[in-house]
Amino acid sequence: MVREEIRTGDAPAPGGAYAQAVDANGFLYTAGTGPHDPATGEVVGDTFAQQTQQVLRNPRVLLPARGLDSRTSSRCPRTSPTCIAITRSATPSTNR
Repeated sequence: MVREEIRTGDAPAPGGAYAQAVDANGFLYTAGTGPHDPATGEVVGDTFAQQTQQVLRNPRVLLPARGLDSRTSSRCPRTSPTCIAITRSATPSTNR
């Protein structure tokens, strides 16, 4: 299996030894970017809804590193994200 780690200054730095994304056999996998501003590393937004928007924004900047965009990708934050809310009370903000 061909596997390549993707790193770019346009996305938040990953924690520990994790990669921002991994290209494996033509599939780009991203995970765990959190609600962090790529430039400062600080959490963006005061509400769960604002932070969710940032979480969904962050993986999009990884797509161009592989010559992709959200219109040509089959599953990306624009079309069908997977987002895990830690508390039930946050679910309505996430589903907007």
